[in-house]
Amino acid sequence: MKIYKLNKLIDVDTLYRAETDKAYIIRAVGTDSSSKATFKVAGVPCLEVVSDIAPLEKTSSNLYGPLNLGNYYIVIPQSKTFKFEGASGSKMRIIGEIIELGPNESLPSEYLKRYAEQGKRYLSYVSGSFEKGTDTAWPADEENTVLTYTTPVKERYIFNNILGATVSNVSGGLSRGQFAIRLYVDDKPYDISESIMGKPGIEVIGCHLPPTESTTFEPYTLKDRFIDLTEGKTLKVTAVNISGSSITPDAGTSLTVKTILVCEKHIFE
Repeated sequence: MKIYKLNKLIDVDTLYRAETDKAYIIRAVGTDSSSKATFKVAGVPCLEVVSDIAPLEKTSSNLYGPLNLGNYYIVIPQSKTFKFEGASGSKMRIIGEIIELGPNESLPSEYLKRYAEQGKRYLSYVSGSFEKGTDTAWPADEENTVLTYTTPVKERYIFNNILGATVSNVSGGLSRGQFAIRLYVDDKPYDISESIMGKPGIEVIGCHLPPTESTTFEPYTLKDRFIDLTEGKTLKVTAVNISGSSITPDAGTSLTVKTILVCEKHIFE
C-alpha cells in the first residue's frame, strides 16, 4: 500500500471514477459554487457546502479556507464513481490522500466503515436571510427572524461548527456593536434574556461571514457549546439592532442579513 497527497480540482456535474487500484480519502473540501454544492459517491450524497463557508482556498477576503471534514471525511473506494452538483460552471477542490493498493490488498477497515455510513452521517449547513426593505431604517432594539429550521422526521442536526453572519448595505459600512445574532431552540434563547446582563446575542463582526482581514481573523464556531437539534425541534436565528439608535441603509438598498450554520447531519432509517 502506498499513500500519496490529494489536492485536485473537479468540475461540476462531471462524473469521475476512481481507478481499480486506487481509493481516495477526502479530508477537506472547497468550492466556488455560490449555491449548495452536494458531493456524491456512487450516487449517494455525503456532503453539502457552499463557497461562503468552504472557499477554494484561504484568502484575505475569506479566511475560512477549504472546510475541514474531521470525522466526517469522505471515502471513495476503488472503481466507485463520484461527482458534485452545484452552480453552473463551478469547481470543487478535494484535499486528502490517494491510497494505491497492491494485489490482494484492501482498504483498511476504518475506511470501509466510514464508507458504509457516510451517506447517513455527513457535514451540511442551514442558512437564511432577511431584508428590511428598500430605504427602510432598522430601529434600535428591533429583532427580526433570519431563519427557522425544524428537524425532519428521522433526522438529527448537531450544530458544533461554523456560525457566520453578516449585514450588508449599512450606510457608512458595518461597524462593531451595531447588530447581533440570536439563537433560539423551540423559542428558548441560547443566550441572556435580561438587559441587566448586557446586550443580547452574538455581535455580528465577531462572527463575520466570512472572517476577513478587516473583520476578525478567528472563525466563530459553536464547537464548545453545540446545539443538538433532534427530530421535531426548531432552530430560529434572529438579528437585532443593539446599537442604541436607528440604522439606515445605503440609498436605494435594503439592510440585508445573511447567516449560515455548519452542522453534522444524521439520517436514520
